[in-house]
Amino acid sequence: MKAQAITNSLSVSLNQLPVWIKERSPSEPVRFNQVALFDASSGTSIQPGLIEIRAEVEVLFEYA
Repeated sequence: MKAQAITNSLSVSLNQLPVWIKERSPSEPVRFNQVALFDASSGTSIQPGLIEIRAEVEVLFEYA
């Protein structure tokens, strides 16, 4: 964790609870298959597998 590395190099303590967390906007919009979203006649289909979710966040920590 980057905040912990900075804490160690400065010989200070880190408040583990973030002051704030902000999700950053993706650089390009997420596109969904509109047919799949609005085709009510197909019913609910659940497929096995994995979904990859990526997020970019900014986190502010306090040092003491």
